Amino acid sequence: MKKVQVENLKEGDVLSKDILSAKGPVALKKGTVLNKKFIEKIKDLLSRSGGLEDSYIFIEGDREVSKENIKKDLSALEKRFEGTENDDFMNNIKEIIKSVILKDLDGSETL
Repeated sequence: MKKVQVENLKEGDVLSKDILSAKGPVALKKGTVLNKKFIEKIKDLLSRSGGLEDSYIFIEGDREVSKENIKKDLSALEKRFEGTENDDFMNNIKEIIKSVILKDLDGSETL
Protein backbone atom coordinates (compact mmCIF):
# COMPACT_ATOMS: atom_id res chain seq x y z
CA MET A 1 0.00 0.00 0.00
CA LYS A 2 1.24 3.45 -0.91
CA LYS A 3 0.01 6.86 0.23
CA VAL A 4 -0.29 9.22 -2.74
CA GLN A 5 -1.33 12.86 -2.89
CA VAL A 6 -4.60 13.21 -4.78
CA GLU A 7 -2.94 15.53 -7.30
CA ASN A 8 -0.53 12.67 -8.16
CA LEU A 9 -3.12 9.95 -8.81
CA LYS A 10 -2.75 8.27 -12.19
CA GLU A 11 -5.03 6.25 -14.39
CA GLY A 12 -4.44 2.60 -13.59
CA ASP A 13 -3.79 3.12 -9.86
CA VAL A 14 -5.77 0.66 -7.72
CA LEU A 15 -7.46 1.78 -4.49
CA SER A 16 -6.26 -0.12 -1.43
CA LYS A 17 -9.03 1.31 0.81
CA ASP A 18 -12.68 2.23 0.30
CA ILE A 19 -13.41 5.92 -0.23
CA LEU A 20 -16.48 7.06 1.67
CA SER A 21 -18.75 9.92 0.74
CA ALA A 22 -19.41 12.67 3.29
CA LYS A 23 -22.72 11.01 4.17
CA GLY A 24 -21.11 7.64 4.83
CA PRO A 25 -21.82 5.29 1.92
CA VAL A 26 -18.92 3.93 -0.10
CA ALA A 27 -18.17 6.18 -3.07
CA LEU A 28 -15.45 3.95 -4.53
CA LYS A 29 -14.58 0.45 -3.31
CA LYS A 30 -11.19 -0.99 -2.47
CA GLY A 31 -9.76 -2.60 -5.60
CA THR A 32 -11.22 -0.01 -7.98
CA VAL A 33 -8.90 0.66 -10.91
CA LEU A 34 -8.79 4.43 -11.30
CA ASN A 35 -9.58 6.07 -14.58
CA LYS A 36 -9.94 9.75 -15.41
CA LYS A 37 -13.61 9.79 -14.33
CA PHE A 38 -12.87 8.20 -10.94
CA ILE A 39 -9.94 10.55 -10.27
CA GLU A 40 -12.19 13.53 -10.97
CA LYS A 41 -14.85 12.03 -8.66
CA ILE A 42 -12.28 11.76 -5.85
CA LYS A 43 -11.17 15.35 -6.38
CA ASP A 44 -14.79 16.51 -6.41
CA LEU A 45 -15.62 14.64 -3.17
CA LEU A 46 -12.61 16.14 -1.43
CA SER A 47 -13.14 19.67 -2.72
CA ARG A 48 -16.78 19.64 -1.51
CA SER A 49 -15.59 18.61 1.94
CA GLY A 50 -12.93 21.37 1.89
CA GLY A 51 -10.01 18.97 2.00
CA LEU A 52 -8.46 18.72 -1.46
CA GLU A 53 -5.20 20.46 -0.55
CA ASP A 54 -2.65 18.02 0.92
CA SER A 55 -5.13 15.11 0.71
CA TYR A 56 -3.92 11.56 0.26
CA ILE A 57 -5.38 8.34 -1.12
CA PHE A 58 -4.01 4.86 -0.51
CA ILE A 59 -3.27 2.79 -3.59
CA GLU A 60 -1.95 -0.72 -4.14
CA GLY A 61 1.69 -1.39 -4.88
CA ASP A 62 4.84 0.62 -4.60
CA ARG A 63 4.91 3.65 -6.84
CA GLU A 64 8.19 5.41 -7.35
CA VAL A 65 8.63 8.22 -4.84
CA SER A 66 10.04 11.44 -6.24
CA LYS A 67 12.19 13.85 -4.31
CA GLU A 68 9.86 16.63 -5.46
CA ASN A 69 6.88 14.97 -3.77
CA ILE A 70 8.91 14.36 -0.61
CA LYS A 71 9.78 18.08 -0.54
CA LYS A 72 6.08 18.96 -0.96
CA ASP A 73 5.14 16.61 1.88
CA LEU A 74 7.80 18.09 4.17
CA SER A 75 6.70 21.62 3.30
CA ALA A 76 3.05 20.75 4.04
CA LEU A 77 4.13 19.21 7.34
CA GLU A 78 5.97 22.38 8.37
CA LYS A 79 2.93 24.47 7.45
CA ARG A 80 0.58 22.30 9.50
CA PHE A 81 2.78 22.52 12.58
CA GLU A 82 3.48 26.26 12.45
CA GLY A 83 3.15 27.84 15.87
CA THR A 84 3.82 24.63 17.79
CA GLU A 85 7.59 24.98 18.05
CA ASN A 86 7.49 25.24 21.86
CA ASP A 87 5.16 22.27 22.35
CA ASP A 88 7.21 19.11 22.97
CA PHE A 89 4.25 16.79 22.36
CA MET A 90 3.46 18.36 18.98
CA ASN A 91 7.15 18.36 18.04
CA ASN A 92 7.30 14.63 18.76
CA ILE A 93 4.28 14.00 16.54
CA LYS A 94 5.80 16.14 13.80
CA GLU A 95 9.08 14.19 13.98
CA ILE A 96 7.26 10.86 13.74
CA ILE A 97 5.38 12.03 10.64
CA LYS A 98 8.62 13.43 9.20
CA SER A 99 10.36 10.08 9.71
CA VAL A 100 7.56 8.32 7.81
CA ILE A 101 7.88 10.79 4.93
CA LEU A 102 11.65 10.37 4.83
CA LYS A 103 11.24 6.58 4.94
CA ASP A 104 9.66 6.93 1.49
CA LEU A 105 12.84 8.59 0.26
CA ASP A 106 15.27 5.78 1.04
CA GLY A 107 12.94 2.86 1.72
CA SER A 108 14.36 2.21 5.19
CA GLU A 109 12.74 2.57 8.58
CA THR A 110 13.85 5.76 10.37
CA LEU A 111 11.83 5.57 13.60
